[in-house]
Amino acid sequence: MRTPRAVVAALAVTATVSPLAAQSPPPIVKVDGLRQISAHVHIIPDNSVPAVPNVGYVVGNRAVLVIDTGLGPPNGAAVYEVAKKLAGTKAIYVVTTHVHPEHDLGAQAFPDTAKLIRSTDQVKDIAESGLQLANVFASRSALHAELLEDADFRKADITFERDYDLDLGGVRAKLTAMGPNHTVGDTIVWIESDRVLFSGDIAMRPQPPLPAPNQVFDSGSRASTGWSTSTPPSSSRVTVRPVTAAGSSPAIVPT
Repeated sequence: MRTPRAVVAALAVTATVSPLAAQSPPPIVKVDGLRQISAHVHIIPDNSVPAVPNVGYVVGNRAVLVIDTGLGPPNGAAVYEVAKKLAGTKAIYVVTTHVHPEHDLGAQAFPDTAKLIRSTDQVKDIAESGLQLANVFASRSALHAELLEDADFRKADITFERDYDLDLGGVRAKLTAMGPNHTVGDTIVWIESDRVLFSGDIAMRPQPPLPAPNQVFDSGSRASTGWSTSTPPSSSRVTVRPVTAAGSSPAIVPT
């Protein structure tokens, strides 16, 4: 799969990265790693690279849902190119599991025809914290700064309070706003027919919440109460990475 020129240019910046930052692989979504994990779900795994999410695609008969977009517009453009190939003439929807830069700040690279869905918690998080955390990420290396150049949060086309049921044609995606957990506004995506859960950073190696600078909140308020009856309650406290396999238990994708 051809890599967009913007990503190629960003990779070139690695020559100027500090020795400390150079110890980690570049935060680039590797689109050639795309693989199918169930009847309707494809992922691009993060390969355990810092600042890279597990990107998800849920492919229906009428539309495709993209889950998380990568760090900055260059990564977002690469993620969108994959979505276009999977979708063809179908509609494209986008959701991010939370507003940390490596999950959300690629969304602006998607065209207006791709509809962005946000919980009202996410909208509030963006309004209160803005790009504070993005500026922290940009200070990590020249490459991070290049990827985040002119990055900004894209305005939602669709908003919801607690749950949003998206019919993609032959498969449905249930989006649930989990409230304060890893961030102020975490969202999970449950594909019941495929038994695949996109958990965001709620399900990952145990770690403290990572809010934007100067932001304080109580974590776990909704995760601790369990999810709806259609979502396996045992999933709500899973701490795994990378992606688990589907089977008698749901596949967990900690994006």
